[in-house]
Amino acid sequence: MQLLKSLQPLVLIFIIVAILSILLKPYLAQFNIQLMVLLMVNVLFFVLSIATYYMQANAIKNKNANVYFRSVMMTMLLKMMVTITALLICITKYKSALTKPTLFLTMLVYIIYLAVEVNMANKMNKQKNA
Repeated sequence: MQLLKSLQPLVLIFIIVAILSILLKPYLAQFNIQLMVLLMVNVLFFVLSIATYYMQANAIKNKNANVYFRSVMMTMLLKMMVTITALLICITKYKSALTKPTLFLTMLVYIIYLAVEVNMANKMNKQKNA
C-alpha cells in the first residue's frame, strides 16, 4: 500500500500525459506532432521512472551514504543511455516522420518526469526511516 502511494505522482503524470495526448490529437496534428511517438515516449519514461524509484528506494535504506549517491548517478546514466538509444532507433526507423515539434514535446515530457522524480527523491530522503 505504501509503495502504491509513493508511486502515485508518476501514475498521475502518466495518465495526464496520455489523456492530453489523445484529446489534443487534432491540435497536435496541426503542428505535425506524431501522437504514437509521444505515447511511446510517455510509456518509456514511466517505466524508467519506476525503475529509478525502486533503485533509489533500495539504496536509501543502506547506511552508507555513498550507496545512495552511486544509485542516483547510475539511474541518471541508465536513463540517458536508454533515452539516447530510443532516440537513435526512432531517427533511423522513422527519419522522415520524426519532426522537430515532436522532439521538443518529448523533451518537455522528459522534463516533467524529471521534476516529479526529483520531488519524490526529496520526499524519500526526508523520511525518518530512510
